[in-house]
Amino acid sequence: MALHPLLFCCLLATSLCIFQAQGSKNNYLDCCEATKDVPLRNVKLLKSYVIQNPQMGCSIPAIVLITKMNRWLCYPPDSRTALGLMKALDTRNARKSRRH
Repeated sequence: MALHPLLFCCLLATSLCIFQAQGSKNNYLDCCEATKDVPLRNVKLLKSYVIQNPQMGCSIPAIVLITKMNRWLCYPPDSRTALGLMKALDTRNARKSRRH
């Protein structure tokens, strides 16, 4: 008994999706493997931030500050430095969006 071609295509597509989901731990971004609370005061060096968490497929939670040179600075989630810089970035971005 031959499989209907449409049924065969659906089975093939489903199996490929399952294999891809199992093989890709993290499609969102590369993860910080360690964090360090480094003093940084100049928000002008930064362009954005990402809050890394296990739901993204990363092993540790972190605040990732991204510089204008695309360097990632990985801070602990409770870092006062990182939280202050996140707030400053949000304020700066809100001011920019009001101008446009």
